[in-house]
Amino acid sequence: MNGRIGPAWGIAALIVSWGLVLASGCGKQAPPTSAEAQPSQSSEPESVATAQRTTPPVAAISAEPADAEMLAVPQPDKGTPEWMLREIAGIRTEMNASARGESGTTPVETDSQLIAQHQKIIQLARQVIAATHQDESKGQVFNNAVHYLSDARLELAMQGDTEQAELLVEDAESLYRRDPKSFAAVESASKVVDLAQRKVEKQGKQNPEWCTEYANQVRLFAEKFPHEPNRSALMLLTAGQICDRLGLDDDARRCFAVVRDEFPDTIFAEQVNGFLRRFSLIGQPLELAGPTIDGGYISIDQYRGQAVLVVFWTSQSPQFRQDLEQLQEIEQQFGQQGLSVIGVNLDQDEGSIDDFLAEQAVTWPQIFYSEPEKRGGRNPVARFYGVQTIPTYWLVDASGNVAAMPKDLSSLSAKIHALARKD
Repeated sequence: MNGRIGPAWGIAALIVSWGLVLASGCGKQAPPTSAEAQPSQSSEPESVATAQRTTPPVAAISAEPADAEMLAVPQPDKGTPEWMLREIAGIRTEMNASARGESGTTPVETDSQLIAQHQKIIQLARQVIAATHQDESKGQVFNNAVHYLSDARLELAMQGDTEQAELLVEDAESLYRRDPKSFAAVESASKVVDLAQRKVEKQGKQNPEWCTEYANQVRLFAEKFPHEPNRSALMLLTAGQICDRLGLDDDARRCFAVVRDEFPDTIFAEQVNGFLRRFSLIGQPLELAGPTIDGGYISIDQYRGQAVLVVFWTSQSPQFRQDLEQLQEIEQQFGQQGLSVIGVNLDQDEGSIDDFLAEQAVTWPQIFYSEPEKRGGRNPVARFYGVQTIPTYWLVDASGNVAAMPKDLSSLSAKIHALARKD
């Protein structure tokens, strides 16, 4: 697999961009206190790396620990690793119930309270890791603690805690060196990716370069953990979709290509093929055919010899409603010169579409499936080409090849005029 990124998962530069500075050697907390019952009281960094002096086997588990399951087990002896895990599960359950506003719970009123709860989880999880990392029989307990630790670090990093962001990355590196095929290594690495994804989803529109780095992190995860095909493929698919929505076609294409080439047997391979098919459409014949909303059937082949504007739309899209007047002007202006318009509708309710078409005096044919399972995002045409943005506009020339795939109508007028005049 190609595209290896730099050291420290390449995440440092991204986190610096967020203001979470990861200077080497910084971000260490004070050594644990005696109340934390650590086996060693030396002045050590608080990352998982502290405990990784040896490399014991780790019991593999296939899923994250469930808080409810932790609480359901009999009460362990106080102070044992199992007891501390149960305490963590109780804190998380209380936090989740409070966040949902369930009766009988005390609302978390301030960020400082929430931060304190995550810090308590980190403290307990570190004690569990320190007590179990050399005990093969406690492998699952160790793994559960790593899950809780990395999850709490992630939440604090999202709050802007530079220290926890750095330690999250350090843990991922340390656990990968310890055993690259372990649950703990995969879990910590995935949380680094989660941090990048959540930051991009929050602020990626203002800083698209963050999405590029996020995509790099996902591809590196897939390279490091080829034994996690479904997880890697899902991450790649998600990163590709986010980059696609932000207009970062090259980054999206690279993510999708890794799924196609490295994980062809996953359930996500067919879906990425649609995206890759769309990215290669310029200059290629368009495969477009389907039933119309009025009970007929339409194919792009019927329009050979003239330019066609293909419109993917829904009546619920504010952008499409805003574009509609300009679309109708384009149809009126160039219709006599040979331009036709074909709609591919992605609504769910047929009745609402009929009302919309009548109300807005839309006359061009609409591909729409009578089967409910083929409507919306499951429309076969949209799935075949991985269409995820509405509205989407494609201009097809007289030979049936895709000539343009503009991001908006304003950039299309000149191209339409040139094709209509030529044809």
